[in-house]
Amino acid sequence: MSKYYCLIAGLPEIRAEEYKLLYKLEEFKEILKDNLDRKDLDLVMLFYRKFDNINLLKFLTNSDLHLDPRGSITPDMFAELAKRLKEQEIFKDERFPDYFGEFIPAFLNDKPIFPGLSWEDQLTMLYFNASIKCGNRFITEWFEFNLDITNIFTAINCRNFSIDLSGAIVGTSELAETIRNSNAKDFGIAPIFSYLDEVMRIADETNLLEREKKTDLLKWSWIEEKSFHHNFSIENVFAYLLQTEILERWINLNHETGNKVFKDFIDQLRGSFQFPEEYKLNK
Repeated sequence: MSKYYCLIAGLPEIRAEEYKLLYKLEEFKEILKDNLDRKDLDLVMLFYRKFDNINLLKFLTNSDLHLDPRGSITPDMFAELAKRLKEQEIFKDERFPDYFGEFIPAFLNDKPIFPGLSWEDQLTMLYFNASIKCGNRFITEWFEFNLDITNIFTAINCRNFSIDLSGAIVGTSELAETIRNSNAKDFGIAPIFSYLDEVMRIADETNLLEREKKTDLLKWSWIEEKSFHHNFSIENVFAYLLQTEILERWINLNHETGNKVFKDFIDQLRGSFQFPEEYKLNK
C-alpha cells in the first residue's frame, strides 16, 4: 500500500477564519494526478465521476452546453463515446467508466435498465454499484453510507406524502431491500444502520438549509471516525477530498448567506471535531 508522506504533510490547513479554501476540487484533482500512483488515482477518480455523470446527462439531453469543469470527460470525448455505442461498436476505453457503456445505449434506445427509476437515478445506481465494488474498504463504506442516507430520506418523504417507495429506493443492498419490504416505523433498519437516530432527527428539521448543514455535519463526523486510524494513506487523501467538497459547497453559496452558514458550520465543527494532525501544515 502506497504512503503519501510529502503530499499529506503539505496539504494546507483549512482555515475557518479566512472563509476560503486554498484548493478547489478542480485544482486538487490535478495535484492528485501528479502525486498518486495509478491504482490510487483510479480510486480518487471514483469521487470525481459524479461530475462526469452530471455532464453525461447534460450531453445526452442537450440541456446545458456548459459542462462541470470538475469532470474529466470533454464534450468531444462524450460525442465519440456516444457515436461508438450507437453504432454498437464494442470497445474498451479506460477514459470512460464501464457503466457508461451500459447506460448510454439504454438511454439512446429508451430501454430503462431499472424500470421505475428516472434516468438520473438509474445512472446514480450504476455509479454507486461500481464504486461500492472498488476494493477499498473505506471508500466502499463511504459510498454505502451516502446511499443509505439518501434512501432513508427518500423513504421518509415517500411515507410523509403517501408515495409508493418501491420505485424510489436506489440499490440492492440489505438496507435498500429492507426498506422496500418493511412497514415498520423505523423501516426495519435499526439493527443494520447505526446512524438511524441521527438521520431521523435530521429528517424532522423543517428548515432545508439547516437540514443540509446537519447532514453534512453527520458526514463529516463519519469521515473523521472512519479515517482516524489511517496514516498517510489513500484513505487520508480521500477523506481530505471529501471534507474539501463539503466546505466548498457551503462557501459557494451567495456571499452573505454563504459566509454566515459557513461560519456556523465551522463553529460546530470546532465544538465536535478536530482536523487530523497530519493534515496541518502549521503545527
